[in-house]
Amino acid sequence: MNSALLKKMFGQIPDFLAVINRDLRVEMCNWRGGYEYVPKNLRRLGAHCYDLFYPGQGRPCENCHVLEVFRSGQPLVLEKYNPRIGSVEVRCFPLFDRRGDVFLVAEQICNINERKKMQERLSQQYNYLRTLADVVPLPLFSKDETGHYLGCNKAFEEYIGCARGEIVGKSVFDLMPKEVAEIYYAKDQDLFLQRGVQSYEATLVRADGSARQAIFQKATFDKPDGSLGGLVGAILDVTEREEAMARVQESEERYRQFFEDDLAGDFIAKVDGSLLACNPSFARIFGFVSVEEALRLDLRSIHPDPGSRELFLERLRQERKINRVALEALTPAGRTLHLILNAVGIFDDRDNLIEVRGYLLDDTERQSLADQLLHSQKMEAVGRLAAGLAHDFNNLLTAIIGYSDVLKNALVDPQQVHCAEQIHRAGERAAALTDQLLALSRRQRLHPVELDLGGVITGLKDMLQKLLGADIELVVLSDPAVALVLADAARLEQVVLNLVVNARDAMPEGGRLTISTSNRCLDDEQARSFLDAQPGQYVVLEMADRGVGISEEVLPHIFEPFFTTKSKGKGTGLGLATAYGIVVQTGGFMSVKSRVGSGTTFQVFLPSVVSGSC
Repeated sequence: MNSALLKKMFGQIPDFLAVINRDLRVEMCNWRGGYEYVPKNLRRLGAHCYDLFYPGQGRPCENCHVLEVFRSGQPLVLEKYNPRIGSVEVRCFPLFDRRGDVFLVAEQICNINERKKMQERLSQQYNYLRTLADVVPLPLFSKDETGHYLGCNKAFEEYIGCARGEIVGKSVFDLMPKEVAEIYYAKDQDLFLQRGVQSYEATLVRADGSARQAIFQKATFDKPDGSLGGLVGAILDVTEREEAMARVQESEERYRQFFEDDLAGDFIAKVDGSLLACNPSFARIFGFVSVEEALRLDLRSIHPDPGSRELFLERLRQERKINRVALEALTPAGRTLHLILNAVGIFDDRDNLIEVRGYLLDDTERQSLADQLLHSQKMEAVGRLAAGLAHDFNNLLTAIIGYSDVLKNALVDPQQVHCAEQIHRAGERAAALTDQLLALSRRQRLHPVELDLGGVITGLKDMLQKLLGADIELVVLSDPAVALVLADAARLEQVVLNLVVNARDAMPEGGRLTISTSNRCLDDEQARSFLDAQPGQYVVLEMADRGVGISEEVLPHIFEPFFTTKSKGKGTGLGLATAYGIVVQTGGFMSVKSRVGSGTTFQVFLPSVVSGSC
């Protein structure tokens, strides 16, 4: 490269740049980057650098950085202060000859006044934020993406009982007992995975071993490149609040107990049904004029179904305490009562249930009003149902009746004529039922019996295959160890048929429907993820089709009465609503998962006769 071009390029560099030889003489220099103040008559190439920048000094600077680079052969970066320019960053790097010896040093000087100002502003802002955080009474903290503490405020130090230096760089496993740390770690990992904001309540163990109840509020933050940077969090101590709530609840309990003699029917009974004690309200609920008369009541006689009492006692043995159980009971006069039962079991040293203590609330009047309202709503629903179905149903019946007449007239064999007449009569009866549907809605009671759900499906398999048609493959997977359920057989079959019809309609081009049964136990946390679910043992009926699937917009509404996506005249929207109602009335619940184009899976959870917790 010729010297003119090199000199031109040298002059275009905005920072000060000079090349200095071993004698500390300047061989090249662009006099930029703020050094324009050096008089032009002093800008002599070949002059000593200390004569150019420090006239009259006459010798190399003490701790000369250029000489240091000549000695070490290593680049050097340092900050200096120039009274004429301000803060500068000096960068010196060696230039080697062919033998590998340093023969020149290039010196670059950058004006960093703006950077220093920015650093000062950032430092001020950091100090401001840190001071602000320290005056906040809530404990605040931050962690990096690995879960190690980046910092905290004074309130956090005081709350935990550790100094900031003992916290920063540590993880929860360094500060908390393992069982507590594992909970926090799992929560942090969930937040890192999901991003966003997280809130939960947990126990916090301080350095002195004391436990506090606290609400944690956390949020993630990102690095400049968009990757996860870590989290920030705040702690709200709710120990006093929880203790205050407990005291309030205790006070309310004493207050409620004080008045329960007049409001609730208290009782103590043996397992055999004999009463040991009761209050006047209990006697009044069952129509007795005195407590003494009521004490002669055998509680076994108040249950319309003897089996329901045994189920109640078995549940009490398992759960020890039962709250707000709806109970249907009979008075000695034959009147049906709707009661709310709260009970606790008393056990002997061998863990045998020996007494039942509890109280009854008479819910008969409210239940009666609710039944009337429900009946009114059912009647309205029947009218709407008739408007949607009667026309299409009568068209079908007209064809059945008409063709049965044609068939009867075309046949000669008396036996065949008789069969045609039976078809005709059945059609006439069905037409009459259609007319009655517009004006009549009957109450129907369930008749639960112990059923093998797998056996029910197996018994229906042939009919279900015919219902599905030849284009849909039916696969039945039944667990032989599946528990029994307590359900109405006819209503359960109706649920199965409704779901199968729904699956068939979802696979107009054919496909596969898989029906399976299995046992499943839901704990408290799992039960909370389902609507209408309670913890306990269940038998699950699962139907998975490979149909068109259900969109996210439609999915929340599929169990609503009269909601349908089918064209007019092809569906009333009652099939799934009816199935859901039957399942809930049986004590279970339903769930559904679906994705458009990937099919739909319905799960029917029915309580098994096997009681107990998970």
